[in-house]
Amino acid sequence: MFNHSNANIIRKQSIFDSILTLRIYSFLKKSKIYKHTVPKEFLGEVRLSEYLPGIFPFLETGSAVKKAIHKKQIRINGEDGYSGDWVRAGFVISFEWFYTISEKENKIDILFEDEYLLVVRKPPGIASSGNRRSFQMMLQSISLEDKDGFFPFPFLVHRLDKATEGIMLAAKNISTRRLLAEMLDRHDIIKKYVLIAEGSMPATLLFIDNSIDDKKAKTEILQSIPLNTKDPTTKVFAKLHTGRTHQIRKHFSFIGHPIVGDQLYNKNGLSFGTGLLLCAYSLEFVHPISKKTIKIKYPIPHKISKYQALDS
Repeated sequence: MFNHSNANIIRKQSIFDSILTLRIYSFLKKSKIYKHTVPKEFLGEVRLSEYLPGIFPFLETGSAVKKAIHKKQIRINGEDGYSGDWVRAGFVISFEWFYTISEKENKIDILFEDEYLLVVRKPPGIASSGNRRSFQMMLQSISLEDKDGFFPFPFLVHRLDKATEGIMLAAKNISTRRLLAEMLDRHDIIKKYVLIAEGSMPATLLFIDNSIDDKKAKTEILQSIPLNTKDPTTKVFAKLHTGRTHQIRKHFSFIGHPIVGDQLYNKNGLSFGTGLLLCAYSLEFVHPISKKTIKIKYPIPHKISKYQALDS
């Protein structure tokens, strides 16, 4: 399933399905060309910049299309494409996408894998994407088969905060990524978290629904367990009903029970010296292709599980 020609692989057995250790000896700059033939049924009069959004991966918006055209990444029938070019039936449009392969040794915990997607664990302290030290760059160590419509490596579908560890979804091809993104927008993917909050939370609290940045946000409290710690704390199992930036961290700060170790929303508060005590431990969704229900649970990290209930 993988093409590891640029990596040394050690496959190990563990509590996960597999752990891959990959070593890339230098940064490799590569490109992949995606092609699209305008359907013969197309009878419209549309400019290239208006036609392309959503046709190719990574070109979902008009601004992204214009940047690609400016960088000479778009060609029509083998010639450079321009924003004002008319698109007609039968035209072959290509997009050359450039990317970089990581050179570092990466250990990637794979919790589930099939032909279309991966479920993986992101370690704490690593940004989901955005730079050469990101988790997305780690995933770029994994080379996929060069098949039509597939990415050269697994591509993340959503994000976790840099300080948060836990389960993430990555797609192997364009259509799967779009289907998963639509499922996220509809909240069809169930994401559950475990955390340790400051103070003794009331057992009657079931929902936090404070708006975030003037947008509706909802976090459900599944279970609250007072802990036997020096300072009062509560272990909380929670489920997101919306996906606002830093939602779970902001919500617990809003109600006066910030997450232990949160250096952004609880900077001068309680810390146990092990970072942010928050983990995305469970993911449940209906597979967009097979339609089977996928339920993945990740073992709760020791830095959270080691604290015992108050009455134990």
